[in-house]
Amino acid sequence: MSEETGYKKEFSESERKLMEIFSVLSVPNALEIIDYIKKGGKIGTNTFTQLGLTRKQYYTRLKQLRDAWLIEKENGKYILTVLGKLATNHYGELNELVDTFFDSNEILKSSIS
Repeated sequence: MSEETGYKKEFSESERKLMEIFSVLSVPNALEIIDYIKKGGKIGTNTFTQLGLTRKQYYTRLKQLRDAWLIEKENGKYILTVLGKLATNHYGELNELVDTFFDSNEILKSSIS
């Protein structure tokens, strides 16, 4: 709650889920794991070393990705869920939009100066 306004937003379940997804996707090594899975990489006992992660980082990220419904285990193999596919596809689009915004913002700033 804001001390000044006394306002506290109540978030819906879907808004909380969206915040969880963005939170998980904001961690670079989570994106590396998703990319690895997306490219058909098999998750095994040594995958964390291939990705340059510690064992703890690796298993923590896998749990976060599963808890956010971005990946699931099917027939002993991790795959992207439908939500995971949507999120990663739109993550790329969002990344392009952010790049475009900041490029435009820099052009705007330089034209004002």
